[in-house]
Amino acid sequence: MEQLKYFVKVIDGNLLNGITGLSGELIQLVRSGEFDEDEDKLSYAITKGKGHQYYLNLKQRTLRVLHSLFLITPPMKRKESVIEKWDCRRKYTAAIGLIESGKRDLAWKPLIQAFRIAKEARLSELAYQTASLLMSSCALKRNQKDFDYYRIQAEKFLEDMQAEFKMRQIAYGYAIQTNSKSQPNYAAVKIELEAVNNLNCDSNMFLQMYYSTRILIELSMGQYALAKMVADSAVKALKGRRGLSGTALQIFYKNKAIAQIALKDNKGAKKSLALAEEYTIEKSFNWHSIQYTKALNHLHAKEYKKAHELYRTFRKNKFDVIAEFWLVMGGYLYFLREIGAFKAPFERFKVGRYLNEASVLHHDKNGGNANILIGELLIYMVTDRSKFIERVHAVNQYSYRYLKGERAKRAKWFIRLLCKVPTADFNFPKLMKKSDEYVEKLNANPIGLGDNLALEIIPYDHIIQMMSKSKVIMSITE
Repeated sequence: MEQLKYFVKVIDGNLLNGITGLSGELIQLVRSGEFDEDEDKLSYAITKGKGHQYYLNLKQRTLRVLHSLFLITPPMKRKESVIEKWDCRRKYTAAIGLIESGKRDLAWKPLIQAFRIAKEARLSELAYQTASLLMSSCALKRNQKDFDYYRIQAEKFLEDMQAEFKMRQIAYGYAIQTNSKSQPNYAAVKIELEAVNNLNCDSNMFLQMYYSTRILIELSMGQYALAKMVADSAVKALKGRRGLSGTALQIFYKNKAIAQIALKDNKGAKKSLALAEEYTIEKSFNWHSIQYTKALNHLHAKEYKKAHELYRTFRKNKFDVIAEFWLVMGGYLYFLREIGAFKAPFERFKVGRYLNEASVLHHDKNGGNANILIGELLIYMVTDRSKFIERVHAVNQYSYRYLKGERAKRAKWFIRLLCKVPTADFNFPKLMKKSDEYVEKLNANPIGLGDNLALEIIPYDHIIQMMSKSKVIMSITE
């Protein structure tokens, strides 16, 4: 049923209207949406009592028809670059079919068309394949001039394909490292990137993967100014190129915004996120990710009410990863509301749900849980003093065991500061004296990144300022 609904959604309705007979009736019933939740009801409506097996056979025949239509026309609501790639592949596939049928003369035109699209859109693999076939055709025609031209083109695009393959190896190898428990060897990956960059490949895929990997490395190393510069270089090199998908530019603008948030350029981040949103499909995963990053930017700019409004709008999310990000942020917003950082209608916050659904079991043990554990302590600070004292020891042990390396140093210092709250008798002026070394370190080092390149939800130095000045916290802890 899911396949039927997908094809009906993405194939042009004019093509679907041309399908007659029982398959046409089945398609119209699926398009109506009336049977989305009850396939048995659909089965009975279309077969009129002939049995469920009759319906299954009809569904398979219909799916074959729909699949054929899907192969010859791109899905609706796709970007121009995607349609262009689809058109190129379709022409190339048609040419292959003609060649294998012994109609090489008829294959010449679609091959030429496919090659021109692939060359102008920098589709290395398709450009190489079509150039190779055209070279063969020229050899059979004994056309030396065109043979030499397509041979040179095939050699060039073969080199580009080899460069793209090496770039894939580096990018995906780095991705595996970042998902492991050990810290990636950034220096080694940078050396590999420099070597592959010397291959002078100019294809869209190569440049997209090269710049993306470089930006992720610079963000992970805390080199935010450099990450921003690389993002600007990527946009300059790729914007306006034929064959480039909008997803690439969306990623560069979003990562630029993350760097700008870390550099405390919240106005610049707002502009970058607006540009990123222009290149996304509304309600897609990337679109929802941008909404979360907008809220993050508001929190760093101390625009807490605006962040809360986005949280209330998007917290119930169909994408599990984004939903978890919102869930964790909700704990921090609860803390802010309770200490009077912004005003909002009363809303019950379930600490148990926060801890269960944002469980440390869902993360690795290399510091990715720091935001969750800090959120937990902040919640208990304003809800349950005894629970706060109870959790301090376990969280402190976690910081010594797992928060290692450059990426986690700020989280480690802040957790250790929070763990001194009980020894300071919840007296925050006294805490500042006991924790001055951690305060100095946090002030001297830039904002850090956590798991999945998530920034500190609220800069730790902002939380320290609130703790030291908030009369509400004082009254709660007393």
